[in-house]
Amino acid sequence: PSLAAVKKNSFAARRAALGLVLIMTAPGIPMLLQGQEVCDFRPFQWPRGPALDWKTVEEDDGLPAYWKRLCRDLIALRLNRSPDSPPTAPGTEPQCCAWDQVPVDSEWDDLSQRQASWAGLQMVGPLQGDGIHVFHAHAGILAYLRWMEAEDSRVVGEVRPSLALVIVNFTNTKFSSYELGVPPSKSWKLVLSSTLLGSTQEVEVKHNKPNHGFPCSIDVALEVYAAVILFRRN
Repeated sequence: PSLAAVKKNSFAARRAALGLVLIMTAPGIPMLLQGQEVCDFRPFQWPRGPALDWKTVEEDDGLPAYWKRLCRDLIALRLNRSPDSPPTAPGTEPQCCAWDQVPVDSEWDDLSQRQASWAGLQMVGPLQGDGIHVFHAHAGILAYLRWMEAEDSRVVGEVRPSLALVIVNFTNTKFSSYELGVPPSKSWKLVLSSTLLGSTQEVEVKHNKPNHGFPCSIDVALEVYAAVILFRRN
């Protein structure tokens, strides 16, 4: 296909966005190629690739703007920050715990700080760790848990490790309600949808309804070729 046809192909863009979500939620250090943050559709040319198109970078609507927002939100979640938080200079990040442990604007008492530090959760979030458990891969739907291991597993504290749940729909089928099993929890918060950027909502847990080897379940809506990320709320 021609470059113009690729640029107008919304299904191709949505499928490419799934690859971006996988990169930014997988263990290890993610890497983006120059131009990927604005969905540069031109083929890469070794060894330096095409020059960055600054007109595309400066666009404030359409596909480039959507991809910039998606990259920004994914990077924020990776760094355990709210997507709406302003960027900070290196070394000046706020001393905060994971989102699902303490709200961003809350005031910590000494005990909460000590508990968070003991559990190895201070300054880290579930997407920054190496913990991963792929528990569902069926008919084009992939679901896996991500978490950050405690610095010292011998320490027993009241703060549980924060969990992220990543669900990816690789099919052209829309699911108004898709049931997945989850670990013991009170509720989950939708923090990112690849098709509805900026949307957040609480997801209630169905207790005593085991599924996929877990004691609880949740129902999640999935658009075609879409991904969602949820954080467990303790």
